[in-house]
Amino acid sequence: MKKMLTLFCLSIFSFTFSQTAEEIIRKYVEVSGGINKVNNIKNFHSSAKVEQMGMTIPVDIYTTSEGKMLIKVVVQGMEFVQMAFDGKESWGTNFMTMKPEKSSSEESENMKRNSKDFMSPLFNYKEKGYQIEKMSDETVEGVSCFKLKVSKGTLLDNSAEVQNIDYFYIDKENYLLILQESEITSGEMKGKMEQSVFSDYQEINGVLFPFSMTSRIKDVGGQTIQFDKIETNITLDEKMFSFPEQ
Repeated sequence: MKKMLTLFCLSIFSFTFSQTAEEIIRKYVEVSGGINKVNNIKNFHSSAKVEQMGMTIPVDIYTTSEGKMLIKVVVQGMEFVQMAFDGKESWGTNFMTMKPEKSSSEESENMKRNSKDFMSPLFNYKEKGYQIEKMSDETVEGVSCFKLKVSKGTLLDNSAEVQNIDYFYIDKENYLLILQESEITSGEMKGKMEQSVFSDYQEINGVLFPFSMTSRIKDVGGQTIQFDKIETNITLDEKMFSFPEQ
């Protein structure tokens, strides 16, 4: 009996420390609210205020399940679009001219390739064609985490195809996403790791959303956004995502 009890305890211990990537994601989805509730979300709007250069800057983010996105900010009473994507083209306001300006065709193509990541690349990852690999566990932000490598195909860098890979760090105790990171593939910061740290999870219509997000370059300071409000399935004017006619 003692031997059987020991074997039983060892089997439980082994399961705890040998879960597969699929099992981890299944638990993560369940904790997040379940795939049915997640798939029922067609869009969401997040509003926040960011402290920067001694100013309080209101920020509004609109995202849809079709991959469309709009980030709108107000600086010194002036409202402008920091970044937008209508499903085909990305654009934003030129800070020098304060006029809308289209992004390069390569930037738009990369936005399009990432447009399936509404809510999270981990939701419905098989349907998206993503490959998942469980890496060695790590401790991040003082939390013991499962580490998952998500291969999402390729992005463009000066017309060359480069690997599009994200890493996800999921809390081993409560299965919440703590950190997401990816390697920057172009520009001055190429080769460095871009990170997003998530916390302050709250339930909105049965689905958990992080109300605090810190965007940063690994080992470098970043910017924390504390959201005031998140609302889902709101009525949107689709024209807001499109480049304005001059």
